[in-house]
Amino acid sequence: MSLRKEMLRKLIFSCKNASALLEKQEHFKLGKVERVKLAMHKSVCSACRKFEKKNKEFGDALSIALKEEENSKKGKKYLSEVTKSRIKLKFQK
Repeated sequence: MSLRKEMLRKLIFSCKNASALLEKQEHFKLGKVERVKLAMHKSVCSACRKFEKKNKEFGDALSIALKEEENSKKGKKYLSEVTKSRIKLKFQK
């Protein structure tokens, strides 16, 4: 394999690896190399950019729903059917 192809193979990785980093990024700070690799992958992969956007929207909606439920149910951590329906409707758009 040529040096150029080898370098590209190490820099650009699969959508599976990118989605794992996107999930990790939601909870932890990525290292410099991980951030660069992820940015390079997203620059050429519209599916992963869309996944990142939808994943963030889902996380935000879930956080809001859990806070609402905790406030209304005095600390019980579950989602009502109404809240579940609202989350589902948001992602059917």
